[in-house]
Amino acid sequence: MPLHFNTPIIDEFRTNAGKLGGPFEGWVLLLLTTTGARSGEPHTTPLGFVEDGDRILVVGSAGGSDRHPDWYRNLLVNPTVTVETGSDTWQATAVAATGAERDALFAKVVAEAPGYADYQRRTDRTIPVVALHRIPEDTYTPPDRLDALADELVTIHNWLRDELTALREGIGDRTATGAPDLNRRTAPPLPDLLLGDGRPPRR
Repeated sequence: MPLHFNTPIIDEFRTNAGKLGGPFEGWVLLLLTTTGARSGEPHTTPLGFVEDGDRILVVGSAGGSDRHPDWYRNLLVNPTVTVETGSDTWQATAVAATGAERDALFAKVVAEAPGYADYQRRTDRTIPVVALHRIPEDTYTPPDRLDALADELVTIHNWLRDELTALREGIGDRTATGAPDLNRRTAPPLPDLLLGDGRPPRR
């Protein structure tokens, strides 16, 4: 959930396809939704940004405080994020820059938005710069689909375990009697599950 003071900004952003009025009139912002590092819940934050080729840069300034913002800590644990720019919503992989790359990107950001240099002077922490890399729609798997795939894999695992158990028992019977027990019940057939590409698994 967004922080209380961000709620009207987020609502206005979504109502007006990214256009804001009042004290934010003329500002170009994005909405970044991260997954809580501890709660697992979505958290949406309005942020300024700088375009850098086919990626977008956001800065964890937190107004120059000595503590990293929550959204930054979230994406370190869960780097898949949702980005809203104007009327467009898309998924991205968030990558925190380090070392010389971070310094170069921060200089690029400051060249376009000098206020970030003031934030850095207020704190001893190194203000992070994060690059948002857009995930092509045809390669993105929503979390609910990942849960479904996990359930399918568990079912397949259980089926294979039953098959191996039946095989071991059959081998034991053959060793003891010289012939397999044809009346022994074998594991049930693999259920018709759809895998990630929409095809049922091979039997």
